[in-house]
Amino acid sequence: MTSRQRLYRLAFAPLVRGAAKTAILGRNRVRGDMSKGRFTKAEIRDLLKDAWTRFEAHAAQIPHERDAGARLWLLNGALIISAIQAAIDRGVARNYAIELVGDAAWIIYRRVMMVPDALVRLTTRDPAKRLKRDTHLIMDVFPFGPKSYCKRWIDSDRGGVFLVTRCPYQELHHRLLSPDDARDFCQGTACNLDYPLAEMWGGHLERSQTLVGGGNFCDFRYVTKSTLDKDLPD
Repeated sequence: MTSRQRLYRLAFAPLVRGAAKTAILGRNRVRGDMSKGRFTKAEIRDLLKDAWTRFEAHAAQIPHERDAGARLWLLNGALIISAIQAAIDRGVARNYAIELVGDAAWIIYRRVMMVPDALVRLTTRDPAKRLKRDTHLIMDVFPFGPKSYCKRWIDSDRGGVFLVTRCPYQELHHRLLSPDDARDFCQGTACNLDYPLAEMWGGHLERSQTLVGGGNFCDFRYVTKSTLDKDLPD
């Protein structure tokens, strides 16, 4: 494990542990079946220990990216993949494992993405401007910077859309996993987090396709509530 990866584990282990306990502790071991019992602290501790062990092997296969945000996000991806695999190997149903890890990932993602939104709120109170500036901040600066992510912005009467044509995060999933696992793991724990993120920023995400799902691009069309209201019939 490289020094950067060791630093990542040192910095993120407490946050990951807290998110896992919040998202998983007390949940049914089998979705919808209380007779199988609920996840305990010991089970979460063992799962995370296994996930960090797997993380070392996955992180060793991460290609170098020029953008610091992309490098951080790839480490996140390696850990998320490791956690899902650890849960599945412990008998958790595949889709449920993706759901549980996705819930834990959202707790961390939400906290991280509160930072750019706090900065943007200092500059405007207009919902449309806030949403656009939030989007441009994460897409043009950090963590999805232009040195690693290929994308373009297209203005429209519905607030504009980012089209991402290269995503290192989904490439990592295809490097480490089968096509089906790459699609489901990535969409279930990363792509789908963009929907509640849009709501947290006061908007709504419209998306037609993703790269990891076999599309030609990932589209990010964030629209405000006022835009949605205009589309409703009288």
